[in-house]
Amino acid sequence: MATYTISSSSQLKAILSAAKSGDTIKLAAGVYSDVSVLNKTGLTITSADPANPATITGLRITGGDDITISKLNLTGTSTTAQNSFQVRSSNNIVFDNLKVSGPAGHDISTLENAGLMIRASTNVSITNSEFSGFRYGLSLLDNENVKVAGNFFHEIRTDGVRGGGNDFLTITGNVFTDFFPAEGDHPDAIQLWTNNTSKATHDVTISNNLIVRGDGEPTQGIFLRDTGNTLPFEKVAITGNMVIGALYNGISVQGMVNSTVSGNTVLGFDDQASWLRLSAVSSTVVTNNNATKFVWSDTDALITDNNIRRLSVLDGGAGAVSQWMASQGSFGGKWGDNPDSMLDRLDLNLNKYSFLRDDQRTVVIEGTAGSDRLTVSAVGNSRVEAGDGNDTIYGGGNGNNALHGGNGDDVYFVRSVKDKVIEQADGGIDTIATSINLEMANHVENLRVESEDLTVSGNDLANRMTGSAGIDTFYGMGGADTLLGLDGDDFLSGGDGNDNLNGGDGADVLYGDAGNDTLVGGDGSDLILGGAGNDLIQGGSGANTLTGGLGADEFRFRQGDLSNGVVNVITDFQRGVDKISLALIDANSRTSANEAFRFIGSNAFNGRAGDLRFYKDGADVIVQADLNGDGRADFAIKLLAVSALSASDFHL
Repeated sequence: MATYTISSSSQLKAILSAAKSGDTIKLAAGVYSDVSVLNKTGLTITSADPANPATITGLRITGGDDITISKLNLTGTSTTAQNSFQVRSSNNIVFDNLKVSGPAGHDISTLENAGLMIRASTNVSITNSEFSGFRYGLSLLDNENVKVAGNFFHEIRTDGVRGGGNDFLTITGNVFTDFFPAEGDHPDAIQLWTNNTSKATHDVTISNNLIVRGDGEPTQGIFLRDTGNTLPFEKVAITGNMVIGALYNGISVQGMVNSTVSGNTVLGFDDQASWLRLSAVSSTVVTNNNATKFVWSDTDALITDNNIRRLSVLDGGAGAVSQWMASQGSFGGKWGDNPDSMLDRLDLNLNKYSFLRDDQRTVVIEGTAGSDRLTVSAVGNSRVEAGDGNDTIYGGGNGNNALHGGNGDDVYFVRSVKDKVIEQADGGIDTIATSINLEMANHVENLRVESEDLTVSGNDLANRMTGSAGIDTFYGMGGADTLLGLDGDDFLSGGDGNDNLNGGDGADVLYGDAGNDTLVGGDGSDLILGGAGNDLIQGGSGANTLTGGLGADEFRFRQGDLSNGVVNVITDFQRGVDKISLALIDANSRTSANEAFRFIGSNAFNGRAGDLRFYKDGADVIVQADLNGDGRADFAIKLLAVSALSASDFHL
């Protein structure tokens, strides 16, 4: 048994060729490339000075037995190379206290490289090591008795630990954080599958791992899938893991029998639900788990007990990690062996919400796949998860309420400024019935007011907003909106888009803003402003003031809109651009026919029903019509700052 201290790749190659069982090779600080350990037994390769470790840029162990690799840097030099470090067809291999990393200075989400691969080997351990800078950190294929324990995976693109065909596999006490997947990736901290094997994977233990989103993007936590739906995992124990801020599948198993899922915690963020999901699982004990949601499908003979629904975290998971660490004893090792050091490692900070119990926070109210009527709690905060169906959700109470309608045409009764409507795109045609001033939530189409004198704003969809008998103030914002003021002296503003505004009864103010809008004042003396765009403006009955704004506007009057003694005013008529439409008014009240007007310019009435004329009134003109042939005006329209008119200015 000899000990060699070497300082170059050529020396290392020579020593490896001659080394015998029991030898130890110590590497001086420096870089060693293309290290191959072929058919060797009983070797240890380590750094001469662990405080100043040597760096290996490529390592391949084939046909080895009783090999230990420790206290080294394994540093990949390529952003695309697969498995720069690998073990094949070997036995009793130990990796310990390593720093396994890809090349520095690259966008993690663009990496295509892979770190360490263990394949077709037995009795392999990877412990107390750090993995970063890879698309895939550790890959395991077709092995037996592999142990992955006490490692730290971070700055990973897609998967931390992944593989298939591994029996008697143990993954325990590891930390996973800061993943940066690319669009289209299937990112997981731990992913196991059944591809390319003819027998079921069995005796897998995944325990006491800590998976935290950190500064990265959400990933799936623990993901096991019987890919072909014919070889379910057997005798799996998923226990004591904590998953915080993951994608929907915090812990997900598809295809498993005779197993245990116990003592795990899966906590989502408010921006991303995360759950414990079991599908095609049978004869399995599922107990003492905490999760923001549980999803079972196609399960049989489950033994379930004390699985508790939890709320999403409000502090990035700091409080949950701190409490979990305190219960783990020696968990974390050099990565953080106490709650404070682990929080520092994960860049998590406690806040005032960190140690609030759920019963101090929020009540979760769940619907079904049908049409439910759900009401928030009168005391404390509520989270309504209505699910599928056309649901009716009642807000209010004295807490902060998150109202999730889910799929279906849902109706939300918003009664408090603390009610927050949360809808998803393509989640149905939804309606808010509000008793308070409100800005409409995203992905909600319709709104109606339940109280008078409210101010409400729409969103970027084509909203339909319906008012009350009182004074309503509506802002349509983006989209082609329909705003209905109904009774009362309302203010309606369309915003962007081709909007339809109807003031209803009362002295209303209508403002079309941008877009080709249709504005109808209804009864009452209204002020209507078209804004930009080619607008259709109809004042309705009453003494209305009409302004077209920019664009080619049409001022339309209907039968009954105009009457003697009530003057409508058009403030900005542009000859050759705008039009006055009288085509919907019967010009001759003495016949049953619906006759058009006859424009006679500035000439006086001459006793013919249907004559339409104008006359100068200072800087303005007055348009008059004789409907019955008595030579007197039956209605008048005033056009400001206009000196003359012709038949082409009208639709007669």
